[in-house]
Amino acid sequence: MPQTMTEVDDFRKTINQASIEAIFQFAMHRSMDSADRAEPEIAQLKRGRLQEKIEALKEQMARPKEIDTQMRAAKSNTSVTPGSR
Repeated sequence: MPQTMTEVDDFRKTINQASIEAIFQFAMHRSMDSADRAEPEIAQLKRGRLQEKIEALKEQMARPKEIDTQMRAAKSNTSVTPGSR
């Protein structure tokens, strides 16, 4: 169980990310099943559009992780020394 605020924040982010991914996977499979039942030409078009949307969502989901990594790196590189103000 998380003990510090940073651990709580990290835990909350992990839970939120897992929830988003579970919802995303459910919606993706449901949409793909629906596309498979459509006529072949329409199904192919829908599948292509869905794949594009999936890729766009994956990119959007990766951005917060990248920003978090950059912020943590910047934070660890920043130090306050006496007389630096």
